[in-house]
Amino acid sequence: MTQSRPEFLDHLSALIRGTTGRRRSNRRSTSPSLKVNSETDRVISHGAHFLHVTKKELVAQAVRVYLKVRQAELHTAIQEAMAQLDGTHAARVALVSGLTKGQIEELGGVEER
Repeated sequence: MTQSRPEFLDHLSALIRGTTGRRRSNRRSTSPSLKVNSETDRVISHGAHFLHVTKKELVAQAVRVYLKVRQAELHTAIQEAMAQLDGTHAARVALVSGLTKGQIEELGGVEER
């Protein structure tokens, strides 16, 4: 199951570039809310006001820029995570839980599908 470039990396790269290759629908999407503290909300509000953009546009662009700046670090972390996967259910559980395969076995293991 090893691919030279997993699909989610392509999608992540597209998000960083600001293009997902998908058409926008005319219907309104239900976007999840982003919870921030009041100080952060104040900074976002002021920034959006003075840059003449919506708060949503400011946050979206800021996230893209932040991930672009840290792209090498992000890529390294993704590659390290991918290297841990060997196609087994136990490897996926270990990656998500932070437990080692040995610890998972000590707790009763996982059923391979």
